[in-house]
Order: sequence, then C-alpha cells, then structure tokens
Amino acid sequence: MILRSLRGTPLVPLIVLSLALSARPVADRPGEFDGRIEPSRTVLVSANADGRLQSCSVDRGDLVEAGQELARMDDELEELTVRAATLRAARESGVAMAKAEIEQLTTKIEKRAALYNDGILVGAELDDLKDKRTMVGIALGKAEEDRAEAAVDLEHAQALLERTRVRSPLRGVVLQRIAQAGEYVSRSNGAALFRVAALDPLEVEVHVSPARAATLHAGGQAEVRPEASEAVHLATIKQVDQVVDTASGTVAVRLVLENKNGAIASGLRCKVHFVD
Repeated sequence: MILRSLRGTPLVPLIVLSLALSARPVADRPGEFDGRIEPSRTVLVSANADGRLQSCSVDRGDLVEAGQELARMDDELEELTVRAATLRAARESGVAMAKAEIEQLTTKIEKRAALYNDGILVGAELDDLKDKRTMVGIALGKAEEDRAEAAVDLEHAQALLERTRVRSPLRGVVLQRIAQAGEYVSRSNGAALFRVAALDPLEVEVHVSPARAATLHAGGQAEVRPEASEAVHLATIKQVDQVVDTASGTVAVRLVLENKNGAIASGLRCKVHFVD
C-alpha cells in the first residue's frame, strides 16, 4: 500500500519497496482470495514539549524499537536543572550531622544518668541534655524532609528532561521523517515529527462474498501466501465486517499475521486461504 506524506508526497517504506520491485504476481489456487498485507498500526509521533529540534537520530526506512529515541529537543536548560537537583538530592550533611549529634547526646545522657542515680549529678544538667537531644531530633526530621523534597525535585527535573526526548511508541519502521533538526516545533499546532508503522504483528485485509463471510468468525485461521514468496504463513481472523460493501458486493475480513522475525514485508499483495 502506498502511503502519502502530510505534504502529499507519495511514500513507500524502503523495506517494502525493495521487495515490491522484485515481486511477481501471486498465482491463483483453488479457494484463495486476494488480500493485502498492511501494518497493524501507523502512528504520528509528535514532540512532548515546545522548542527547537536539536537532532534526529533516525530517518525513513530505519527499524526502531519501542521506547527508542528518535529525536531530541534543545535540552540545555533541563540538563542544568537536573544537575542542580542531583547535587541537592545527594547532600547528606544535614541528616548525617544531626544523627551523629543525637548519638553523642544519647551516650552522654546514659553516662550522666548513672551519676544522677548515684546522687553525684544534679537533675537539671541531665534534663538539659535531654532537651538538647529533642531539639536535634526535630532538626533531623527537618533535614530528612528537605532530603525527600530534594529527591522529588530531582524526579521532576528528570521528567522535564525526558520530555525533550522524542521516542517511538512501538516497534516498527520509520515511514517518514517530517521535521528537520533546527526547526522550531510546537505541541499547540499538533505538528508531527515522524510517521512510524508497526510491523509485528501485521494485518491482512481480504474481501469475500457474503456467503463465505457467514462461515467465518473471529479466532478462525487462514493461510496467507505473500507475493514474491512461496512461503505460507498462518494468520488469525480478527474481524469479519457485518456490513456488505455496496460497490463490490463483498465483506471485508481482517486477519492478524505474526511477524516476529520481520521476514514479511508490509504493503505486499497476497493470497488468503481460510482453514475451515
């Protein structure tokens, strides 16, 4: 299937084009129907933040994994914010000093308690040590709260930095790179940067007579024979339309075709034989 770009330019994925050039028509066999293999999903990938597009790491025809970085927005400010937040989150001095002081005061109180019990030390001095330990404990709590807030600030800074990364939502192939490095992009106008198609699984659409459609059901199986290959692949019926196309008098049937090793190209014509 030839896809068209946002600007109206015909677009053919490279992996589809290379096979289509050498493809030969699929010979008819009894009980087979004409079909076409298509991507199961095609998505437009946009930026998560406004700004200048700093770089693009993929181009048309490149295979990508889900979560792979496709492009990067200008991230100088976000990088600096993460560095500052990292330093704040790593500061342990306030907590460490308070804990050390509490430990020292506790040791003193234990020693003074023995003297107090023997009548050598007056109770006021012991009470002062306990009060001081209480105050240091309050300071420790505040230092731990500050540390927790610093950790949250770091997570927030990292999330803002991640928004400058444009990642693929699926495993597949880049059909089109729309924007160029150096351009200013904005979420408000819905500008897309890439068009990506999923190649695993693939989908097959085939049209059959209403009578044949009545014998099919979701979950049923069919053999798919792509052009340019004598290989036969097993597919599962995903949907049987409930409406007859008035122009052709046929019913559309969609099948799911697993393609884990990427051996089957999208855009090919094929023959479909339903397994009864």
